[in-house]
Amino acid sequence: MAQFCSACGGQMADGATSCPGCGKTVSAGGGAAAQMAPATSSGNNDNIIALLCYSPVAIVGIILGLAVEPYKSSKLVRFHAFQSLFTAIGLFVVFFGLGIVGGILSSIMPLLALVMVPVWFVCWIGTLVLAIYMMMKAYKGEMTKLPFVGDFAAKQAGV
Repeated sequence: MAQFCSACGGQMADGATSCPGCGKTVSAGGGAAAQMAPATSSGNNDNIIALLCYSPVAIVGIILGLAVEPYKSSKLVRFHAFQSLFTAIGLFVVFFGLGIVGGILSSIMPLLALVMVPVWFVCWIGTLVLAIYMMMKAYKGEMTKLPFVGDFAAKQAGV
């Protein structure tokens, strides 16, 4: 029967004395306490909620990470919730600024506004790639700090 770590929820080999994922030592009995981990610990649920913070339904992950009890006490979830929130605010400002620049260019000469189309496209693709990358990092349980917002999110999350 498979064993699971009581700290991180990762699967362990039968008879293992420490978790290969987080390194935590399992009690001498090993089996019973370790096998009950998914039911008694949030384990991988923290990783899933952290992943949701960067997904298309990010508001769900952010609300769960900052307001709902087992998750708001997890530093991993709080960090990713704050970082996702600050990143979304920053991207809103960037895209709003691009819209203003596009409006100014179109008022000067309508064809000049077409210069902004590839810029918007590159920014949208970059946002999509960033979201997918951060979802993978959050699911692995890593606290990857993004430039500008990462340190601020870490301070807010207490990491």
